[in-house]
Amino acid sequence: VNVGNKLETPKITTESLDKGFVGKEYKAELQASGTPLIFWRVVNGRLPGGLELSSYGIITGIPEEYGDFKFTLEASNIADSDSRELSLSVEYGEIPMIKTDNLDKGVIGKEYKAELQASGTPLIFWRVVNGRLPGGLELASDGIITGVPDEEGDFTFTVEASNFAGSDRRDFYLTVDEMHIVIDQNNFPDEKFRKFILENIDYDKNGLLNGWENSFSAIDISGLDISSVKGIEFFFNLEYFTCTNNKLTELDFTSNDKLLGIACMNNQLTSIKLDNCINLK
Repeated sequence: VNVGNKLETPKITTESLDKGFVGKEYKAELQASGTPLIFWRVVNGRLPGGLELSSYGIITGIPEEYGDFKFTLEASNIADSDSRELSLSVEYGEIPMIKTDNLDKGVIGKEYKAELQASGTPLIFWRVVNGRLPGGLELASDGIITGVPDEEGDFTFTVEASNFAGSDRRDFYLTVDEMHIVIDQNNFPDEKFRKFILENIDYDKNGLLNGWENSFSAIDISGLDISSVKGIEFFFNLEYFTCTNNKLTELDFTSNDKLLGIACMNNQLTSIKLDNCINLK
């Protein structure tokens, strides 16, 4: 009993209800102003089969039938009551249909990302149900393949996209190539930088950068009288680069998006490009 307080009659403020889908969990919380406690009930018509209205104004359940349902709700308290007609549409969910046809090639040591696409009622969940992705790659439940491939070859696997209504499957092929960068004047125009690469990074001495050779995370070329580090863009996993005491006039780390730190004192720098280096400290 509210002694000394004016009792406020309920007024239903919910104007519409979200649609539901057969077989998918549904929940809607009805709203009304007025003095608590407010109790709810259906006074005319009915909810879709599988749904219930609690006395506290919460509609829950899993719809079992489709169609458009109209019903009248009443909200009442100690003062009086209010009623409102609402409608709730229940549809059959759309089974996923995978739309992605092909996947781009990957390269050992280089960041990879592919977003699988499917039509169908959200939420859609993805998984590999047969075969496997190349080592270093993972498929997230939202359909995004990410990682850094660490093995070459042709890989076949089956992906499933599913929601509450059903699922779809498709076979995919993903090729991962070993990267071969020729250590020549075209890719490394500075003779002294090229010599450093050949002597310190080209371990198998074949004049090529392969997938693991260009995965170096730290490079130090201090004091080597180098004028250009053109070719540094091939080191996708580079995190730390030291180039103090050289003759560098510009540095371009646009392709080195994993870069965490650089040391470049005692050069003749007029330009440093760090556009994608969001983790640089």
